[in-house]
Amino acid sequence: MDFATMRSRLRPERIPPIPAISAALLLGLVVPFLANVEHRPTEFSLALARTRLESFQGAPRTPAPQGEIFSERPAFHWDAVPGAASYSFRLGVVDGDDWITPVTTALPRFLVRPPGKLESEKRYRYAIGALDPAGSPVGAPQTGEFQRVDPPPALAGTIARARRFAKGAELSLVLAGIFAEAGASDDVASCLETYLDASPAGSDARLAETVLHRLGRGRPAA
Repeated sequence: MDFATMRSRLRPERIPPIPAISAALLLGLVVPFLANVEHRPTEFSLALARTRLESFQGAPRTPAPQGEIFSERPAFHWDAVPGAASYSFRLGVVDGDDWITPVTTALPRFLVRPPGKLESEKRYRYAIGALDPAGSPVGAPQTGEFQRVDPPPALAGTIARARRFAKGAELSLVLAGIFAEAGASDDVASCLETYLDASPAGSDARLAETVLHRLGRGRPAA
């Protein structure tokens, strides 16, 4: 083996260079991504929702809801009855013979959960019967009526935009603040019960319970 051959075999193989990502390419990927990221407007911030709820002074009333409501999945509240161990809740359409299968609950409230929801532009009625430990009626039933309506266009648009920037329990709190600004007490209560149902130990649970107590909705003072 001559020297030239030996030298060629000992020479390390050249590794092709790895092409570097150019700054232009990097910017071309990152800038469009950042441009598409929507920052949550202050209008839909948790801070504003808290401020609205802290200052909200709705009129306490039970049973509720009454009148017109916007929520598809409302919360129902009624007065606690001394001696009652549970309550039988029924919901139906006004002028209809059918009632939804009675639901028994130990607390003086009931929340319509997904997938259930109420139809728009229909009038509903509900009845609550208190039951003692043996299942016998206690006192007179509590009853109420309300109509589920679509929000006016401006409010509907605000709600639709809120759903773009908040999800889950956060959305419930943001919507509660929006309804507080609109003076819709029953919808505020529904959103706060939805928040507590999803996040009972959430950072805003105390605020939610305080507002519900202020509205006379069967929650102890927080």
